[in-house]
Amino acid sequence: MIDWYALFANALWVIGLAVVLAAISWSFYAASRSAVSVRRQLAAPGFNLAASLGMMLVMLGLALQSEALWQIPIWLVMAVIFAYKAWLAWQERNRLQPDLIE
Repeated sequence: MIDWYALFANALWVIGLAVVLAAISWSFYAASRSAVSVRRQLAAPGFNLAASLGMMLVMLGLALQSEALWQIPIWLVMAVIFAYKAWLAWQERNRLQPDLIE
């Protein structure tokens, strides 16, 4: 029988890591296609948004799959921190490119 809870918890962190890896890969690709350095691409709000959302998913997946009760609040606090970082990156992205809001 399939353990749907474990499948969901593991899917969260795997998808989160895939999002982070895709953001890193896209930053390297965008840096190679333009005159912008990789360091500047990795500091861009778009990368920070994607990486923070991906790390938030990783932390949620680890919290759901944690067996020790003392670990769950730590993972959840880290997920909230990454959610806040994603919100800040979203705000900065909209501030730098206001035409994307419409």
